[in-house]
Amino acid sequence: QVDKMFAISADWSNEMVDRYYSEYAAEDPWTVAMLQAGGNGQFIAMQDLVPQGTFANSELRNELLLPGGEDMLHAIANMVPMPSGGLGGITFYRGAKQRPFESAERKFLAAMSGGLNRVLTLKAQLYRQEIAIRDWQCVVEKTWSPVFVLDSQQKIIALNRTADVLLQKGCGLVSRNGRLSAVLPERQHALLDVCRAVLCGPIDAVNSFSVRSGSTLRQFTVMAAPNPGGEQRIVMIGDTPHKLGQTTIELLRSRYRVSVAEANVLCALAEGLSPKEIADQRDVGIETIRTQYRSAMSKMDCSSLTEAIIKVRRIPTIRS
Repeated sequence: QVDKMFAISADWSNEMVDRYYSEYAAEDPWTVAMLQAGGNGQFIAMQDLVPQGTFANSELRNELLLPGGEDMLHAIANMVPMPSGGLGGITFYRGAKQRPFESAERKFLAAMSGGLNRVLTLKAQLYRQEIAIRDWQCVVEKTWSPVFVLDSQQKIIALNRTADVLLQKGCGLVSRNGRLSAVLPERQHALLDVCRAVLCGPIDAVNSFSVRSGSTLRQFTVMAAPNPGGEQRIVMIGDTPHKLGQTTIELLRSRYRVSVAEANVLCALAEGLSPKEIADQRDVGIETIRTQYRSAMSKMDCSSLTEAIIKVRRIPTIRS
């Protein structure tokens, strides 16, 4: 399998990169040959692995590269084992009308291979973080309920459109110097306490916070979330327009094949209850509740409780 990496050519458009990975990468004769050869830390002339004529007749070259003005036929590459267990690669190429890479150039690049490999490994790590961040942003932006993502100092890292509207209207919450704050001093103290509680607790700690604007009481589910950069993030998910009821449970069970108990636990978490509060209500141990929501997370293909709760909160919106 060929995974999408961070760059191919500085002047390739995103559309061209996407086309390469979706249509050509898996059958690119040079890519296939290098993956079969494995990573040995040495720069190899591609013509030693694949005859020029094979690549010259490939769909990759004739349908993707040539129309865009690219005409790579001379190439030298180095495959590097990556920390994740896969292979990464650095390739230098020249057009068909240019001369092939000479042995002196190969020796020069081989002498630099250690530094180049470290750069490649670092770029791969950064790329994984960028993908994780983009996935988070996609989840946040597509959620109908208000969502805030904060750092440990309550600085707003990300928010969706609904959350931004709440801030603009001053509905109990405001942004002060980039930090999420409650309008009323007593609710500000409560906000500080709940953020501190989820950061100091276990990674799956769930808490709740409420803020009033006029006659409207808005409830937020507050939890810590993993962060690709290392420091924990705080995620606050506002209540949905309608209370999660039996219809939501039925839709949850139908869509993800979770059990009745698992669906009820997820809905209770999505309404702002903590695992301990749910366990006390049902007169069961807290580990039973954790086992149930972790099983549901697996069935829903969610890597975190935050992601699962966001999916639950979106179900009424999907239904309407």
